[in-house]
Parts: sequence; C-alpha cells; structure tokens
Amino acid sequence: MAAVIHATLTPAVSKAWSFGIMIAIPDLVAGDIIVLGIAFDNTSLTDPTVTIDKPLDEVASWSTGATWTNPTSSSGGGLHGRIMLIHTTTAWAAGERMVLLSAPIVAKVSGGYVVRGGTLAGLLSGNTSHDTASISLAAPTPITDGLTIWLVAQETIAIGTLGGPINSATNDTGGATTGGSTTTNIAARMRVGGGTGVSTQAGSVDKGMAYVAIAPAGGTDIQKIAIGDTLLPVDKIYIGNDLVSKIHVGDVLVYDNV
Repeated sequence: MAAVIHATLTPAVSKAWSFGIMIAIPDLVAGDIIVLGIAFDNTSLTDPTVTIDKPLDEVASWSTGATWTNPTSSSGGGLHGRIMLIHTTTAWAAGERMVLLSAPIVAKVSGGYVVRGGTLAGLLSGNTSHDTASISLAAPTPITDGLTIWLVAQETIAIGTLGGPINSATNDTGGATTGGSTTTNIAARMRVGGGTGVSTQAGSVDKGMAYVAIAPAGGTDIQKIAIGDTLLPVDKIYIGNDLVSKIHVGDVLVYDNV
C-alpha cells in the first residue's frame, strides 16, 4: 500500500502571539502521520525548542524528522526550521493544535500534511542552511510508493518570491508573515516532491531547507476478498480514503475499493 497525502494543512502565520502558533488538524484515524513544518526566528544557536500538543489518549509522541539551525548565536539573527512528525495510534477529532516555542519569537510560519499509509520506520532526512550564502540540497533517492516532503524558508522575503524545492509543486503550501519591519518577516513553504536533483536557495539573508522521506507502511492492496482468504496483521482495507477497521456481514465492497 502506497503512502499518500490525505490532507494538506492550512498554513498558519503569526507575529502576534510570541510563544507559539495554532494550526488546524482535521479528523484523523489511527495510523495517520502528521508532518508539520515550522520556521521561526532564533534566540540562540539552538533555541528556541518546539513542543506540540496532542489528544490526552494519544500515546505516540511528536519527534523531529529534520531540522536546521542558522550558524549564528545572536538572538533574531538566524532562522530555524523543523519538520515534526507523529504517527497516531488513535483517532483524533478535528481541532486546533498548539505549536509552542520555549522563548518569545516574533515571526513564525507553520504548515504541513496528513499522510495515510506510511511508516516512520526507516525515515530519511536531510537539511542545510546559511545566513549569507546560497544553499543547495540533493533530493534523496525516491522510495517506491513513498513520499518526500520538503520545507524551505527564508527571511525578509514574500511568499511569492520564495523559491521551492525541485520536483513537483503538487500539494504546495506555504505562507509569510507581514507587517512591521521587513527584517522581522519570514516566508516558508512545503512541497511534496519526487524524482532526484538538487534544490537551491539564493540570497544573502537567513535561509534553510530540509526534507523527510516516508516509506509505505507495507501490507497488501486487496482488490477482492473471497471466502477462505486470510488477512495478515499488516493488511489494511480502505473504502475511499477511510480505513476500515471491521468488515461486517452485509458490507459491500466495489471493485475500486482498496
């Protein structure tokens, strides 16, 4: 079974609430993966740190899939980026989730995707950044039936002039802060890419890019179920995009149910 984009999250931007940002998450089923990118000004070479909330009955934890930090320790002098992930173990009701920073930050942008049919086992990642020079990052070898998701960000630039990673612009999502001094604004975008090549970002301001490559969860795409067929624990049955946890007498599957 292939890993697919189930939903694209609406980008969230903030310069008002200094300690975080809220992002809307749709209804989820157990096994969905949230891939959340966030770009923000720095307070030191490695800070601030990022934490994200989750439902009380979710036992899985958010993890950092990829990260970059600009090579400067001066507060506000750099741009940090994170790709955060969680592989859900229970259903989530739609609602806003808090992306919390450990220190007050002026500019921050967040966005992402819900991936269905993927696994975080064997996750691949890469990153690069610089405060003055151009940067380049080679895409990973594509994973069969998997997804490569990119985050790119740059300071003092509008989203319309922010270049994206190489490959497809499918599911392109992003945003930029506005208002006040242009030196306190950032733009970020995420993309789902495929193929190979090198992504570049030019300009003499803080910038960074990173990716994660997610493998398919495995199992079998079952086109027909007959009496006597045995389903393995990794087999999953979907009607449309919805995971079916139980099949009852009287349920009817049509030929394009997978």
